[in-house]
Amino acid sequence: MPRLFTAITLPDHLITTLQQVQPAIGPGLRVIAPEQIHLTLHFLGEFDLALATQALSSLKISPFELTINSLG
Repeated sequence: MPRLFTAITLPDHLITTLQQVQPAIGPGLRVIAPEQIHLTLHFLGEFDLALATQALSSLKISPFELTINSLG
């Protein structure tokens, strides 16, 4: 069973900024490809993909603004 999470994609200008502040590659670190950069909202754990897709497809989410003040 796959390990799933909910996430939002980020605008290109924010991804560019995040790439610039990524630490250098070192022990235990790796550079994340731009297409994999996202903001995880909630980790679901091991979950049935069909059930998760069905449940999440019924959600209605209004647009919202997000301010990022720091990284951690």
